[in-house]
Amino acid sequence: MSRLSDRLCVAIRLRTAQLHGCAPSLAAHSAHARGLGASEDEVAKFRRGHADDPREQALLALVSKVVCDHGRNARYVLDLARSTGWDDAEIYEAVAVAALCSLTDYLASLTASSIE
Repeated sequence: MSRLSDRLCVAIRLRTAQLHGCAPSLAAHSAHARGLGASEDEVAKFRRGHADDPREQALLALVSKVVCDHGRNARYVLDLARSTGWDDAEIYEAVAVAALCSLTDYLASLTASSIE
């Protein structure tokens, strides 16, 4: 069972897909976010790795660092996420969401297929 909200998971997926430049995933995750009630402005913020909530912002910063630098030199964003109240299980889940999204992005790019 997920400890992260659907909204936060889709924010992580949007940020990950943006970092990978995966258009099919961005389209799918944007539609999912809108289906969860996110505005176009929120979708754009998530894609840039921003959130209005400081806790969510800290987790998106961590995910961004992990995706961009494969977890290297990420101690400061890990400490930031922990300092905003995320526990290790939630942090690991966020990284797992990003990792699964990365796999999907890689496969979409490899096969040049749409994700529906």
